[in-house]
Amino acid sequence: MSYFLWLLLLGLVGGMGIGLRRRAPAAGVVLMGLAGAGALVLLGLQVRRFTSGGAGRAVDRDAAAAAYFLGFEVLGDLQRGEGTIALLLPPETRGNSRLLDSWFDTFARVVTPLEGVAVKEVTVRCSGRLAAEGRVPVEAVEGALAEVPGALAWVSFVGVPVGGSGAAAWPGAGAPPVYVYDPGGGTGWVAALKQGRIRRVVVPRPRLEGRAEGPAAGPPDQLFRENFLMATPSNADTVAAELE
Repeated sequence: MSYFLWLLLLGLVGGMGIGLRRRAPAAGVVLMGLAGAGALVLLGLQVRRFTSGGAGRAVDRDAAAAAYFLGFEVLGDLQRGEGTIALLLPPETRGNSRLLDSWFDTFARVVTPLEGVAVKEVTVRCSGRLAAEGRVPVEAVEGALAEVPGALAWVSFVGVPVGGSGAAAWPGAGAPPVYVYDPGGGTGWVAALKQGRIRRVVVPRPRLEGRAEGPAAGPPDQLFRENFLMATPSNADTVAAELE
């Protein structure tokens, strides 16, 4: 049974419990308790999915936090449908395989409730340095997206493309919902986000001087708050100002 169906079932059980409170208080309390316990179990399973990698694959938990929350944004927007979500990833290098696995595995697990929807990894052909800085040429991004025509959504982990006359207009008219993780912490996405051509943008939070560095620890929401910012059409200027 899918995640959403379990939620619906628990909601119905909880609703029945509320309805029975006056006529059969004990039964009402039991049903509400079962619904609450079930919700906690579902939450625990989601967190467990976040903290465990794919078969035999280690997880970069900071990276997974970004993919985790972008995945939930896509999950909330799409809700249903059949097709493919295109996940734009940088080329694999000697040092980033764990990072790429964490992004893909975490995102794919979060959107599992979307029955009939597949997640396709699409490699953007560019240098590793440009990808890490979020400065991928627009031609490289368009070439990668051509591999997945008719995608339900584009999720870029290489930022917003730069260079060329078409960069300022990316994504163009007719594009599916677009979500972006900008590894370089740039602000080239502001106009497109405010215009609604991009739905959400996640950027690394600027590091404060003297801030302790160490292994990632804590639940997904804590890791996200500590390490990232999420920009929406309504707060795009505020987030951009924090990055400057």
